[in-house]
Amino acid sequence: MSNSLSQNAFLKNLAEKYVLKGEKYRFGGPVYYNNYPYWIIYYVKGGFLKKPTSTCLIILDENYRIVTDRDVYNKITLAFLYPRPTSEFLKVYNDELKEISVIHKFFSRSEKFVGRVNVSQLEKEIYDPKFKEITATIKEIIEQSYKIEKLSNELLQLKESTIGDIKNLLVKLSWKNMDNFVKNVVFKEYELLTELTHAFIIRSNLLKKLVGAIEKIEKSGKLTGKLYLLFNDAKTEIKAIEGLNLYLEKFIKIREGLQAVCEESRQLLEDFLKAMKKRLSSFRD
Repeated sequence: MSNSLSQNAFLKNLAEKYVLKGEKYRFGGPVYYNNYPYWIIYYVKGGFLKKPTSTCLIILDENYRIVTDRDVYNKITLAFLYPRPTSEFLKVYNDELKEISVIHKFFSRSEKFVGRVNVSQLEKEIYDPKFKEITATIKEIIEQSYKIEKLSNELLQLKESTIGDIKNLLVKLSWKNMDNFVKNVVFKEYELLTELTHAFIIRSNLLKKLVGAIEKIEKSGKLTGKLYLLFNDAKTEIKAIEGLNLYLEKFIKIREGLQAVCEESRQLLEDFLKAMKKRLSSFRD
């Protein structure tokens, strides 16, 4: 099988050997596992008036031998069925990366801010016990800032380490890159994005609490310049967080859609494995 014609003829004969009545077959691959190429024969029923559905997958190794090893079959089948990222997804992913970088840059400063106000410094400057509600809330905001810093840092590092897998999958379908993509982008990033969104909800609630505390002081006419700036910047940030969380929700929704495809792929895997074993035993020479 040194030339493409003999290879194609062999594959066609092999595919036709296991085809059932009413089915058509197609070829897929290569899918790489441990740097070896694997090929797929997938059988489909339906068409025209009925939606075509895959009924069975047969995996072939680099020598066109049928793969019966369950572990290898599972990996190649899942790599083939899982949602493969596109160039458009990479563009969206880069936009996500930029947004998380901006968030991390703001919250990773040694001193914490609300808008333009250095609240780490302000907390130390307020001594009047009449401002104790404000200082207590500022302290909570600072603590929450560290949590956002930690989450955004973890998410940023994960994205930077996984973007290479996405780029590789655009040109070559391999189990290693696909496994990393599903574990990290589809599931782990979903968890971190959900936690980050929740952390911003908490920050927003703390900022609302801070605004309320400052308003009490404002009514008594004891509002200083920095507190006035903090009051305005806190209100501005509350609105900004609303928009940010809507943006993060889009990231989450993308992953929910990918997760649904992954779950469906895992369910199909079991069906295809059973169908493959049954078909091979039925057509055994």
